[in-house]
Amino acid sequence: MTITLNNLPDDLLIYAITFLSIPDILLLHQTCTRFNALTRLEIVWINAFKLNILSNDYPCPIDDTNLEQHTCHSYQLVSQWLTDSPLTPMSEIKFTGLPINDIKFIPGQQHKWILIVSCRTKKVLMVWDITCMHKCSEWSPKDEKPFTEIILNKDPESEVSIVVTLDGSEQILFLHLNNNGTLHEIHDINVSFHPVSLNGDIVAFSDDISKTLLYNWKAEEWDYLNDRGDMQDNNCKYIIFSPTSIVIIHANTLSVYVLPPLFGQTNTPIMTNLFDWHISTSTTPTSLPTLSESYRP
Repeated sequence: MTITLNNLPDDLLIYAITFLSIPDILLLHQTCTRFNALTRLEIVWINAFKLNILSNDYPCPIDDTNLEQHTCHSYQLVSQWLTDSPLTPMSEIKFTGLPINDIKFIPGQQHKWILIVSCRTKKVLMVWDITCMHKCSEWSPKDEKPFTEIILNKDPESEVSIVVTLDGSEQILFLHLNNNGTLHEIHDINVSFHPVSLNGDIVAFSDDISKTLLYNWKAEEWDYLNDRGDMQDNNCKYIIFSPTSIVIIHANTLSVYVLPPLFGQTNTPIMTNLFDWHISTSTTPTSLPTLSESYRP
């Protein structure tokens, strides 16, 4: 009797699939109903992720909500990166319209939205659905004032998707992106600080010297963070939220605070570190690399 894959019981098949490459697992999708069902099991992609991605230290997202998709994307990225042939785009689109000044990927909603910033006579925000190469909407302030800063929410489930700062004023607009890709203004405030980070319902503003304002737009609650420094042009580069703390990185200081309950108080850091002036900051799950300037301005 000839033994084929189809003759094996499910547990042995799942074990055998563990040793297949990502492309071979995807090929099994297409063979028959049984293999299609087996190769979509979570345990199959947990094993594939461990053996093909993690064990090789390939880049991958931490989010495990769609492990099959993340595993396939990571494998595809590395395969293209390591090949000697030039990379070609999966798709492209040509259109006639306003010149593009910036492009931002909008978190959540299956990573299908991109935000395009365009300006000529006036600034416009355009939302595109990259899955079907379709422009969903355009938005600009009602009074046609240009905007200077655009901050995307790190929490895709939050009602506020984007905050923008209007040029020449202290007005901050809060925008919601609906499921159709349309932006709607749902809130606004006037504040002399500029927005740096948006995490859920909390916006972090900075005065670029020593003070940070945390503002919960839904509860109308706020708190100040102050490292008591007086250095001018100490630009706020990055603000990082965690469940219990907040890290604020300026041009030459790094301060850590306990995340306050927003009772309208002023809080001081539990730790502050001084370093040379730097021009760029990046973050990883375990470190904060900075790029220093070769001289002090």
